[in-house]
Amino acid sequence: MADSVPVESKLRDTISTGAHYRDDAQDLDIWPISLGGSPMGALAAVGNRASDGAVQSMLNLVAIALERVRTEEAATRAEASRQSEEFKSTLLDAIAHEFKTPLTSIKAAATGLRMIDPTAKLEHEELTSIIEEEADRLSQLVTEAVKMAEVDAGKVRLRRGDVTAGALLDAAKTVFDGRGADRIQAFGKHWDTRLVADKDLLNLAIRQVLDNALKYSTAATAVVCECGVEGGFLTIRISDEGPGIPERDQERIFDKFYRRANTRDSVSGTGLGLHIAREIARIHDGDLFLEFGTVAARRGATFCFRLPKDRK
Repeated sequence: MADSVPVESKLRDTISTGAHYRDDAQDLDIWPISLGGSPMGALAAVGNRASDGAVQSMLNLVAIALERVRTEEAATRAEASRQSEEFKSTLLDAIAHEFKTPLTSIKAAATGLRMIDPTAKLEHEELTSIIEEEADRLSQLVTEAVKMAEVDAGKVRLRRGDVTAGALLDAAKTVFDGRGADRIQAFGKHWDTRLVADKDLLNLAIRQVLDNALKYSTAATAVVCECGVEGGFLTIRISDEGPGIPERDQERIFDKFYRRANTRDSVSGTGLGLHIAREIARIHDGDLFLEFGTVAARRGATFCFRLPKDRK
């Protein structure tokens, strides 16, 4: 009897409006199913003879059942997401450790070549140097990957010691020798400010931000690092003259594995660097955030580390 009525359309309308629908000609009722005032479905019946109270009780039971299913599905998705993130961290850790063995062999072979034939031709010497340098660089990347996996999994243990802001920046710059270190410029008079921190982890965090700044700006521009003291905190601002960060991306740039759509093919990266850098700042009781208004009259991005300084 209800075949002439577009029931599916009326069901959707009832969910949208939250209002009871009645078609006397077809003896059809459609009731909204809601919990807490929010429509979550609809129920249709032909030839209903139940009282309003009975119908409402039935709708409440259906709503509770649907909400239970939704809650269980959300919990399942959350658990799957958690396990997925743990898997990524574990996999990254495992791969990084596996890389260590061949890297050690490459380094040993390059050193051996130099020792066996000290009178080798210049070309031979240059190739040996390249092998050693690239093996060192790859080894450093693997070590950083292990640390990043530990930070991501919440397993990192801080090894605190005295270090100055200037020493952190100098150590970070050495990684970019030949790859943009000359573009990194330091300003400010507080670089000798002391921190009690894990210098290796903070060095890694600063390198991640510097690497981003160098990659997202042109070779003709500077990456400006400014150091200051605000209250009991040391601030290190790193600014570039790149294209800036679109508003739609500003809330997500610190998310794990998030990369801006228009740069995925043109700029290499994993989407982990800024997330890890912020996590490192936070486990030092500080923070890393995107700052606005500090790069005057030009495009670009400014990231600010805020770290508690040594109170001695």
